[in-house]
Amino acid sequence: MSITWLKNTTEYGIANLNLNSLTLNTNASAHFDDAYRFLIGIDDNKNIIIKSLNRNEYELGKHDKDTIFEFQKAKTYTRISSKTLMSNISDYCNIKLDKENKKFKTFYDYNENNLVILLNEKEN
Repeated sequence: MSITWLKNTTEYGIANLNLNSLTLNTNASAHFDDAYRFLIGIDDNKNIIIKSLNRNEYELGKHDKDTIFEFQKAKTYTRISSKTLMSNISDYCNIKLDKENKKFKTFYDYNENNLVILLNEKEN
């Protein structure tokens, strides 16, 4: 008999988006322990991609400063607060953001070393 043991955690994380910020829960934040800044982009499927930069990568200056975002990390979440970023996400991805959080699933892409926010997988 084959048994699959179940985990006490989920394989995916949650991202909350609103007019002012993007907040990642503990699972979504787990891969950013050495992060100093973030790069944030949109892929062809209109998913949000978050790439972390450590301090050395940031200080090399290879990335345009307008594409680099600061964040606040707490024990249970990571938050990027930027009205401009959220407005750009809303416009580019055709998502209506307001004061209330919209929740989306995330997963970590180990091949690309990026966090992917799946905008087509809204959580309730």
